[in-house]
Amino acid sequence: MIEGIVIGSNTTGSPNTFASPVLAPTPIKLSTKGNNLVASISNATMLTPLSAITSSATPAPPTSSASSTSHTVTIDWTHDRIIKLIQLYEKKSVLWNPSNPEYFHRDIRNMVYDDLVRELNITNLTVNETKRKLENLRSYFRRETKKLQDHERKTGEKLHSKWPYYESLQFIHEFMSVKNEGGSENGVVKVKVSNFTYF
Repeated sequence: MIEGIVIGSNTTGSPNTFASPVLAPTPIKLSTKGNNLVASISNATMLTPLSAITSSATPAPPTSSASSTSHTVTIDWTHDRIIKLIQLYEKKSVLWNPSNPEYFHRDIRNMVYDDLVRELNITNLTVNETKRKLENLRSYFRRETKKLQDHERKTGEKLHSKWPYYESLQFIHEFMSVKNEGGSENGVVKVKVSNFTYF
């Protein structure tokens, strides 16, 4: 005698449904008759094909989908790769020089970024990852510049950055702004370029 197993019909009346285990107050007696499972509940008797029980109890195999699994690829930015990135970036002034006539043309800039990624020739490298790396380099360059300027303003002494990419990124210096805690106009250090000023 097994309690707690209910074998019933589906909504269409077909006797091919093996219901999930539930707590049943009435004992259920199970036995087999040919290819059928006989369930006796009180005075009622129900027949369910054994094949239906077997197919219901067998879990469906897991399905694999490329879209359901995402893999994050980490790029190994070695020193040589960073140097090459900076060198290529410097040659493509449309990506960093506002005075370049094509600087504000997004389609052109996107094509140039595609070219830059191809020239780097790094497996799994994407344009977005390249942009993130460049932004990290620019941000660090701004912080480093501010640190050197603050030190010179307070002490009158000029320091040289120990960051290995500081000199390589000097070409963007004239096109950036550095917030100044020393009270410069509007909290920004003015950087002169030729006969005009960037903020």
